[in-house]
Amino acid sequence: MQSLATRFSFITTQKHTTLKKGAQYLLAILMVVNLMLFSRPAHSSESVEYQVKAAFISNFIAFTAWPGDSNESIQLCLYGEDMFGTSLDQIAQKPNSKGKIKVRRTNDESTLTECQVVFIAKSNISNLSNILNTLQEKPILLLADSPNAASQGVNINMNVNSDGKVTFEINLATARLSKLDFSSKLLQLATHVYR
Repeated sequence: MQSLATRFSFITTQKHTTLKKGAQYLLAILMVVNLMLFSRPAHSSESVEYQVKAAFISNFIAFTAWPGDSNESIQLCLYGEDMFGTSLDQIAQKPNSKGKIKVRRTNDESTLTECQVVFIAKSNISNLSNILNTLQEKPILLLADSPNAASQGVNINMNVNSDGKVTFEINLATARLSKLDFSSKLLQLATHVYR
């Protein structure tokens, strides 16, 4: 399996003329944040991992279209234990094509319907079937970083490969049921797309 950086390099050199400015920006950002994994001391690898995942989440939001997309604001809900520290708050302060990102931390499953994006932490992944039933076909982008979460219905699931790089897989079938649309460039970068 090719590393994500190798895939970025291939895409940017082979299809450079067909990439739009936004897609080129996404490719560059994702490549840089993945390289951060190798530039930090080993003792901070977990926090660096979640800094990288936070950057990925920002780009997932930027390259997702919701029905009736108004570009006013996006409520990003972290459901469960917060491993991100301040990383999500930092991405919320940066400009995004979807408008302002508001981060909300919660352990109350009943509040998730108020969110446009839900990241299901590993600490609460055991509730996945309940969450999927509650949010089924609602225009909510579901994210996780747990094994097999995409195959079970999460829209985008992040993994750390054997090289220590963050990769992601997409469940396009569940995203379409929720009336979410992903950029074709985002789909090309996924290690697997469930259709």
